Amino acid sequence: KPIFINNAINALIVRKLEKEKGFTPVMNLLRCGPRQQDDENYFKTIETTIGIKKADYNTFVDSLIKE
Repeated sequence: KPIFINNAINALIVRKLEKEKGFTPVMNLLRCGPRQQDDENYFKTIETTIGIKKADYNTFVDSLIKE
């Protein structure tokens, strides 16, 4: 079976969001819309919800993994 790393990364983001800001921001992330080729809607939601810009996303995810 394939492993979908995006799902694992999103789970880490959701866990952090819920812990720090409650469930409402999690719902905003879940409602960002269908996946686009460039994931622009996802990154826009990440920026408005968490304050992480697309350019800083990998560093942010790396810190989540290390936690």
